Order: sequence, then C-alpha cells, then structure tokens
Amino acid sequence: MAVQVAAFEDAGWDVTDDKRRPLRVLAHFNQPLWLAIRGVAGALPFQSDSGEPEAWVSKLEAEAKRFRKR
Repeated sequence: MAVQVAAFEDAGWDVTDDKRRPLRVLAHFNQPLWLAIRGVAGALPFQSDSGEPEAWVSKLEAEAKRFRKR
C-alpha cells in the first residue's frame, strides 16, 4: 500500500486520510482509479485547470473578512 500511496502522490492524487494512512477502500479502487487517471477507462470528476478560486469563493472570503471586523 505504501508504494501505491507514493505513486498516487506522484500523479497528484491524495489517497490518504487525515492521519496520512492509506484509505481503507484503496485496495478496492486503486486499479479502476489508475485506469481513469491514465484515460484508459472511465472518467474522473471535473478538475479545474486554473488555480484561481471561483468568483463565489472570493466573495465569501470578502464577506467573512467584513464579518470579522465587526
């Protein structure tokens, strides 16, 4: 599992829990996930190409800053 986790991290995917342990279902989903990552079979959920947050995220952050000032 440690080798699989390292390989997924190299591909840009985090397959660990909040304590950095491999997910329990990784043994069941690692092969289909690899196929989807490589584009062989299946598809992955939408991933944004840009690193910029969406407009609603910026508005929410600004509103939170105004609220904290009160």
